[in-house]
Amino acid sequence: RQSPQVLSVCSLACPHGAALGLPLGRGEVMAAAFNFEIAEQVLLTVAAEDAALLRQVSQLTGLGEGESCGRVQQEVEGVLQLGNPAERHRLTRRQFDGAVRRLLPPLEDEEKRLVEVFLGNLFYAYDRESRETVPTSELLVGLTLLSGGSKTSKLAFAFSLFDEQGQDAIEQVALARMFSALLTALFACTTGDVFEQSVADAVHKCAVRTALSIYMELDLMDHELLDFDSFGAWYNSSGYEAAPWLELLDTTKWPTSTNDSESASHLDSQAMISFDFPPPFAVKVTITEGDVGALGKLVESTCMHFKSPSEVATLFQQHAQEGLLQRQGFDACMRRLVPPKDVAQRLGMDISEAAALSEVFSSFFVAFERHEGWGVDVMELAVGFSLLCAGNKSDKLSHAWELISTDATTGSLTRRGLWRFLRSFLKMIMAVSSTVLELTAEQLASTADSGAVWTAALVFDEAERAEKNSITFDEFAEWYTVGGYKVASWFELLDLSKWVLSQDRGSLDSEPAGAQVHPYTDGEVNGQPHLNGVSGDVDGGVWGSEEAAAVHEEDEDEKDEELEDGWGAGGWQEEEEAGISNLPKDVAFTFQLTEDGQYLMVKRDDAEFVLRMASLSSSGTLTCDALYDALLAESTPNEDAGVHALDKAGYDRAIRAMFPDIGSLASGEEIKFLTFGFSNVYYALEIEDRALTHEVACALSMFFAGSKSQKLQFGFTLFDSDEDNCLSEAELQQFLGAILAALSACTFQSAQRSADKTTALVQHASSTLARDVVDMYAHPDRRTTFEEFGQWYNVTGFQIAPWLELLDLSKWNMGSWAAVHMGGEEADGPGNPTRAGDASDTRYSFILMDSTGEPSPFTLSITDADVASIRSLVTKTGLFDQAPSAVSGPLLEAAPDGILSKSAFDRCVRRLIPSSSLLKDEQNAFTVLLSSIFYNFEAGDEEQGADALELAVGMAVLCNGDKSSKLRYGWHILDQDHDGCLDQAELMFFLRSFLRMLIALSFQSIDLELLEAKQHATGMASWLSRVIVDTFSRAGDDLVTFDDFAEWYLEGHQVAPWLELLDLSKWVLPK
Repeated sequence: RQSPQVLSVCSLACPHGAALGLPLGRGEVMAAAFNFEIAEQVLLTVAAEDAALLRQVSQLTGLGEGESCGRVQQEVEGVLQLGNPAERHRLTRRQFDGAVRRLLPPLEDEEKRLVEVFLGNLFYAYDRESRETVPTSELLVGLTLLSGGSKTSKLAFAFSLFDEQGQDAIEQVALARMFSALLTALFACTTGDVFEQSVADAVHKCAVRTALSIYMELDLMDHELLDFDSFGAWYNSSGYEAAPWLELLDTTKWPTSTNDSESASHLDSQAMISFDFPPPFAVKVTITEGDVGALGKLVESTCMHFKSPSEVATLFQQHAQEGLLQRQGFDACMRRLVPPKDVAQRLGMDISEAAALSEVFSSFFVAFERHEGWGVDVMELAVGFSLLCAGNKSDKLSHAWELISTDATTGSLTRRGLWRFLRSFLKMIMAVSSTVLELTAEQLASTADSGAVWTAALVFDEAERAEKNSITFDEFAEWYTVGGYKVASWFELLDLSKWVLSQDRGSLDSEPAGAQVHPYTDGEVNGQPHLNGVSGDVDGGVWGSEEAAAVHEEDEDEKDEELEDGWGAGGWQEEEEAGISNLPKDVAFTFQLTEDGQYLMVKRDDAEFVLRMASLSSSGTLTCDALYDALLAESTPNEDAGVHALDKAGYDRAIRAMFPDIGSLASGEEIKFLTFGFSNVYYALEIEDRALTHEVACALSMFFAGSKSQKLQFGFTLFDSDEDNCLSEAELQQFLGAILAALSACTFQSAQRSADKTTALVQHASSTLARDVVDMYAHPDRRTTFEEFGQWYNVTGFQIAPWLELLDLSKWNMGSWAAVHMGGEEADGPGNPTRAGDASDTRYSFILMDSTGEPSPFTLSITDADVASIRSLVTKTGLFDQAPSAVSGPLLEAAPDGILSKSAFDRCVRRLIPSSSLLKDEQNAFTVLLSSIFYNFEAGDEEQGADALELAVGMAVLCNGDKSSKLRYGWHILDQDHDGCLDQAELMFFLRSFLRMLIALSFQSIDLELLEAKQHATGMASWLSRVIVDTFSRAGDDLVTFDDFAEWYLEGHQVAPWLELLDLSKWVLPK
């Protein structure tokens, strides 16, 4: 199936921030044009007026109201059928005009002329030989620009047009044609002259070059086919750099024209954060600048960001009953957490104003209450509320995991547990968005459910897990670290310091990475010498000779003059010199280090520098323990001081031992680059030709495997010389100083500082932090445990030392933040979080009985959205054309022991439903729905899979036939002794099979744990089977015939009307 991560969760997955809009500071205005260099001296320029015209035509034609690619294709194929079948691969102008007339709504004359000119230009952009005919597939690709929908859906549609062999994959030549068609359309819809030969040549060259680079990067032979999954993987890893113009398929990212007077009013509605999920319930969440400002005001005014997540969770649980928290209890909790009197005193406002401020929290409660008055799941609300509390992302995730997990032994989550975990955060993040005000509680819950289901399916599909049906927190964390951040980057929002809290906003915004990789050649950056902060050159060389490692050195006076001229390229900076309020746009992070206004600035080039070091060396594949062992092996002990030290030669040997293949695999320039980078870290710690081994290991840990928490514990242990799990204030300063020294070694401007000034800054900042830690606990011996250090970080440390987050190598990856942008792109119109199709009212509702015949607390509800999903599933997959035996037979054959595994189920589905008959988005949607059906039939012991017999009977619901034929087929399957009778247990099983399928087809089932759904179905089926057997069994044998059952149903339909749903023609399929 299509990997859901492909190009889906991104609002702007392109690190070329300058081209596609940088995060906006308050008062800034979006760029009026974007420029993309397609080939040498040929630019694709997208101006605001181009965007305005495209949107106008899209609106006039009605094509922009939804994903209209398929509708356009249908109309075009309709007119082609009237012509010569042999010419269907080409479209004449007359045929095109005919298709357009069938598509267009009634228009005024002026509007009609505007549309005709626009579409005519697009047509002739593909008719380079003036033959009045164009390739059909290429023109259809061009028309995708007018369609609504995401970049992903448009690319999938374009991909399918060039899939000439029906193998869900395309040839290299077809890939180049697709790129050429897209670029041609972009030039035709902008101010560029697509008819110039130089532009045509540039388009061809760019398309071919991009196709070749994809095949080379994916290690494909020229004759091999490329599938859409692999194409998406290429784009997520590096394609957004190689072909950033693909982002323009999402026309919401085209520029807008705003003047100074308009920009101020427009700013609050500017999309600051945006991410989306694929079908079946496509979700797009947009958080505006105004939303972020409002959240920041709320959190800081009420001091919620000083409350610990555990404190909030405990209070919520104390006011909950049977796992549910009612509104009254929630209000009581908020009065305890945010006393209006305290807020009024602190902010100098009336008590009524403070109470109104506290009432704002009610909107979060509403987001979790699916049905008014029913209350909310207290654990999910506690998880969601952790967003507003103290702590960083990792701590909040760990806390939430513990709340949701019901496995006291391993702390793992089942798939359903992971759904709840993800859904809790998604609901809270969506509630931050002002756009959810237009959604009903049911709509919001459904969109959060959809996003959680999709993400959970992806995690279980990709994560390396020890257990088949569960996942531990460490396994989840590993999944996120190695690539999950690309598709679930909204987790980064859990750290408020990165986007909400005022002291960090504007300095920790994670902008897309710059387009350039650090161009180090002979030690230069952008043509200027890049020197390490402690030593003037790099001697010795790590892999090569001294000549290969040599770095040019400038006169100190010249460097000082350069610092006075301006910002330089990041690193240490004093507020008096330049002012933090006017940060250059290529700055990725700024961190205040001292109270007198000294900052560490990290440029995006610096981030690329760090990531390139990690990538070329593959350091991220080695553990920190392996790092320390390698360094220790080359160290010399100092018996008096009780430490080990390294000279530069020993350090180089240790580096070579850790990365033995670099010398033979890397190029000369890459060896030079790595030598320079690793030497910089050593010289940042060197004193009198030696560096302490534990300091070097702590500093280098940033480049190695592990999370921030793991590396902090690793470093803490290195400095714990007496192994008592405590550090003195001096040891704590050295520990923090080693990390800060490593960060300084990776920035450009700090390298231009004198060694003494850099060292002094590191010592000053680290000593201030160490003092803050020990003062928090005020132990007489001024010693601190690692647990206390962690508590300090969760309470205040994450605010005053956020640079510790950069120990996590993934935080340097600006591309990993591409899906969660802190501004800079155009808002999606109203920006509503949406689901596929309009959310709708309940169409059918059935109260189920429990095993005693009393109404159970569960009501089976089928909504219009459910009906639409089922209709799409059974018609597009062809299931409705299949006899029940054709579908159920393979399932039973694949489970000789009666238990069907998920992998066996998937194989059966692939045989029954060829992927070639479906679009990629359809494959993705139906995979989620069919998987949901499977998991609803799990036998109970999750290790066993699904009961094949019960699933086979239930699947008959989706097949051809009326109610009676499906009931008779299910009866036949369960009549194992072929006597035409079922006993009470078999009858219960028979009824439950159909009922579990109907529950699985209802989206509300996502709220149920597996055992809950099964219990509700079992209760109803048990009661019915007992009633039927008691009425019709003869001679006390507890057996009933199918005729008995049919006779019972003449009256039984009143208590089991849901059996009528077995006939899809009555409610799913149009007449």
